[in-house]
Amino acid sequence: MLNLSWMGSALSLEYVAGNLHRAATRGSGERGEDVTLNAKLVANVPLRLNIPADCHVRGEVVMPLSVFEQNIEMFHQILVTFVLALYAKSMVMERLMQLI
Repeated sequence: MLNLSWMGSALSLEYVAGNLHRAATRGSGERGEDVTLNAKLVANVPLRLNIPADCHVRGEVVMPLSVFEQNIEMFHQILVTFVLALYAKSMVMERLMQLI
């Protein structure tokens, strides 16, 4: 049996008087990360509701495979930069441990 599903990032939107006030992810699980500026760039996230309501909306942000494929080189460069930074941190920690 095959179950298709979306893999995304949970997003919580807070609207005040119908205007997007704050967007947050789950973050560490105890405290969310404020991603309001990034959320405003997502085409499907409305900056204003049709009614002046105060509410919270939760959902998932997903990237279609076609968008990922169009931007694969950029994602590869980001991944390489991230891995190199982790490697550098590891080397610094190893060197500090030798000094102790």
